Amino acid sequence: MDLKDAPLIKLEKAGSGPSVKRPVEADLPPPTEQLSSREDQTSIIVPAGKGIEFKLEMLKYGKMKYEWTTANGEILYFDFHGEVNQQEKVDEVYFESFTIANSNNMVGTFLAPYEGKHGWFFRNNGNEDITVNFRLKGQYNL
Repeated sequence: MDLKDAPLIKLEKAGSGPSVKRPVEADLPPPTEQLSSREDQTSIIVPAGKGIEFKLEMLKYGKMKYEWTTANGEILYFDFHGEVNQQEKVDEVYFESFTIANSNNMVGTFLAPYEGKHGWFFRNNGNEDITVNFRLKGQYNL
């Protein structure tokens, strides 16, 4: 996909819909100890015409630096978001989108706003599989 062919992303795509309430667990205090710091390099394959998620477990106020890039400069749609760990199973999981875009690369720092899974949903609208290479450094579990 070329960026000029990418559909415009609207505000309404960010996060859960209005019918999904923010869980009380999102507002719990942070833990007294964070996860140990670590560094990782890993790759995932986003199959042609499909979407997949790549998530990390983080505690509230855990920190991470990240970098991802597609192997050959291919453009992917992505939603960098987080899901709150909830005590009870729910039909619709609450999530907050931090960044939604079409790109071949992203670099940044992240402070987890609550305990839960944080990471990326990638969608490959092309006809060939795309490899995404990650470099991560911070307080998380793969």
